[in-house]
Amino acid sequence: MTGSESADVLERLRRELPSLSQREARAARHLIANYPMAGLNTVAEFAEQSGVSTATVLRLVRRLGFSVYADFQDSLRRHLEVTLQSPLLRFSQSERRPAGTQSHFLARFTANLAASLEELDRVVPASEFDKVVALLSEPRRDIHFIGGRYSSNLATYIADLLSAVRGKIHVVSGQTQRWPQ
Repeated sequence: MTGSESADVLERLRRELPSLSQREARAARHLIANYPMAGLNTVAEFAEQSGVSTATVLRLVRRLGFSVYADFQDSLRRHLEVTLQSPLLRFSQSERRPAGTQSHFLARFTANLAASLEELDRVVPASEFDKVVALLSEPRRDIHFIGGRYSSNLATYIADLLSAVRGKIHVVSGQTQRWPQ
């Protein structure tokens, strides 16, 4: 596995997720949620934290195209090095928009919104999205929303949206201004 291939470990994880066994998927979800740090632990620590056996973690690593766990970790380290490089270097390597293009707030806003939706489509496997939709649409389940000082408004908003299409929606409220940030 070369350095250029190291950046797509997360992408391969997401692509492989629907075809993984239940235990491999559990380990993959743990790695996605704690990327890349979970993979930098020992195989035993990774297995324990994700609630699977070491053999399951090693099978997952092989399915991602690595012959041994050390190669997998080297790939994660290379990815981390690129991620942590100097912000000035990243800026100089990034695409710069020509002067005057998308200078209006509305144009920048819609471009950012479109980019966010494309990123969502890229990183969330359709199978995972379908599972969440199935859970949210099951009428026997109660759904509880809670937010913090600022996110309580978002919790209330999503609860209002869902309550239009199903029952058993609850917002846990309180004096959020007193909650720690």
